[in-house]
Amino acid sequence: MTRANPLPDDVETLKAMLLSQEEALRERDTQVLKLQETVDSQQAALASRTAEVEHLKLLIAKLRRMQFGRKSEKLDHQIEQLELRLEELEADEGAAPVEIPKTPRKALEQAPRKPLPEHPAPRDPDAPA
Repeated sequence: MTRANPLPDDVETLKAMLLSQEEALRERDTQVLKLQETVDSQQAALASRTAEVEHLKLLIAKLRRMQFGRKSEKLDHQIEQLELRLEELEADEGAAPVEIPKTPRKALEQAPRKPLPEHPAPRDPDAPA
């Protein structure tokens, strides 16, 4: 293994190089820890936002079901209105009898069917139906 910078033979210089390398490694470790903390905090924020988004989606779905689903309060209100209208009609019916026009029986009967058309040739009994 050949290096571009050969190591010096002086022990003090080697110790100084080793100490500077260790200091550089400590600085990198510190930077890595800071970056890891940043990543962890951003992941926590992302998880929190994801949970909030899911909660909001569920809430929107629930509100849509309430809005577009069966509206029991509206149906109850409509039933009450129909009951009031029915009571009004029953009260009016007692006050002034309503005459229902009689429809003649002939108008209610159906018209007779038209006769079947004549076939040009008799059917072949061996032919499929």
